[in-house]
Amino acid sequence: MHAIRATWLPGAMILALALLFVAGASCEELTMPTSPSDSDGDGWPDSQEELAGTDPHAVDTDGDGYWDPHDPNPLDPNIPIATSTPTPTPSPPPDEWNKTFGGTAGDVAYSIKQTPDGGYIVAGRTESSGAGDVWLIKTDSEGNKQWDRTFGGPRWDVGYSVERTSDGGYIVVGETGAYATREADIWLIKTDSEGNRQWDRIFGGSKRDVAYSVKQTSDGGYIIVGETESYGAGAADVWLIKTDPQGKEQWSKTFGGSGHDLGRSLAQTSDGGYIIV
Repeated sequence: MHAIRATWLPGAMILALALLFVAGASCEELTMPTSPSDSDGDGWPDSQEELAGTDPHAVDTDGDGYWDPHDPNPLDPNIPIATSTPTPTPSPPPDEWNKTFGGTAGDVAYSIKQTPDGGYIVAGRTESSGAGDVWLIKTDSEGNKQWDRTFGGPRWDVGYSVERTSDGGYIVVGETGAYATREADIWLIKTDSEGNRQWDRIFGGSKRDVAYSVKQTSDGGYIIVGETESYGAGAADVWLIKTDPQGKEQWSKTFGGSGHDLGRSLAQTSDGGYIIV
């Protein structure tokens, strides 16, 4: 039995050592695997990208965050997508100056024009003087008042439009309640360069008639537009009045339907006609 045991033990020991050697080699291979494949070089193994449903071979050549097959720039994925630069919001310019004119009641301006000396002429209405009068103000280029004039009577009067005339004076148009036949009439006032009244004219009928714009025409006369309830086909119609250089009516036209129509502004056209809005 000693012989048998002597010959069996070495064999068993050789077999055990062989098994340990093989097992050891297998354990070393499992704990030290080779680097996983990363075809597109994005830092993610191909196997993980396949599990995520992405293409392990897709690359982002231009580095814009889009894989080449899905790049929004299809012409050349090597060119990054241009990013838009927000347009800066411009800052409003600072006030150079501002002026206030008025008294203790309601005072309103409706029209302003720059004058050849760089100043301004303003027309409107003042309730601080009388019952409410046409107010004409002349300023220098800095808005400092040089002179002002009021025109009116015992009721309200308003100046809606002012223009400088070819003789250096001013023409003002609006409405008058003080000198109206009934409710209100159109009032046309001509002044010299200092705002002194030279003449005035009234146009209207038995109801309310108002003018909102006046221009001097090429023949030296004036063209006026506004609205009339005294004439025309509807509740109120556009009223166009042409005068000579002294403000005497040469002709007038009404435009409108059955409702309320009015004209706010006008100009003489290159063909000698007029455009109204």
